[in-house]
Amino acid sequence: GGKLMKKKRKTILRVLYSLISLFLIIVTIIFSAFNSYANSVINSSSVDDFTKHNGYLSFDEIPSHIVDAFICIEDETFWTNNGYNLKSMARGIYVSISSGGDNLQGGSTITQQLVKNIYLTQEQSVLRKIKEFFIAAKFNDKYTKKQTIEFYINNCYYANNCYTIESASLLYFGLNPAELSLSQSAYLCAIPNSPTAFNPLKNPKAAIKRRDLILEKMLERGCISQKEYNEAIAEEITINTSDIPTTK
Repeated sequence: GGKLMKKKRKTILRVLYSLISLFLIIVTIIFSAFNSYANSVINSSSVDDFTKHNGYLSFDEIPSHIVDAFICIEDETFWTNNGYNLKSMARGIYVSISSGGDNLQGGSTITQQLVKNIYLTQEQSVLRKIKEFFIAAKFNDKYTKKQTIEFYINNCYYANNCYTIESASLLYFGLNPAELSLSQSAYLCAIPNSPTAFNPLKNPKAAIKRRDLILEKMLERGCISQKEYNEAIAEEITINTSDIPTTK
């Protein structure tokens, strides 16, 4: 009986070993495929992919509070992450699964959002999320953080056919970005999260709520003082609505 049991255990262990080996081989093949795909995307990319929109500003031309606002609300680990944030991604996957959703939501860094907008589609799927992850990692190796945030701010959609912070600033306030108040800057940075939900011409109150959230995050992170926060929260936002055709 003992010999038979030992033989069965050996057989079971061999089967388990074979299955684990097969699994690791499959994972390696899949990883290599996505890695090669990401390499091909990034190797064929250039700065020209990001400088197509009117009103493009260099990093040095973008007011620092606009950079701070985006980082505080979209990706607090931006300056130190590798283009992705595994902890944030895991949290997003958990929330999606626990809520019974079929799609993966949230967890994207600024780098992931950028590569999604430039190289991929807006489809919410596991496959797109995996592609996004691999491309973001390669993107982070090729471009500096200053380049990444510069590209991002100049390729967000600010609703009503605006794709740069300058075009949005001129359209909604009739000002250049350097002339914006802290409150106005935070207001514009609120829009790209959902250009339809936070469209200044259609849902100004919703945009104000997100502006307030951004200002709270900036205060928490020490980007602004309590005095600056109080003044920005109290500032009334007046949008230039004359002769602007509304779009999504």
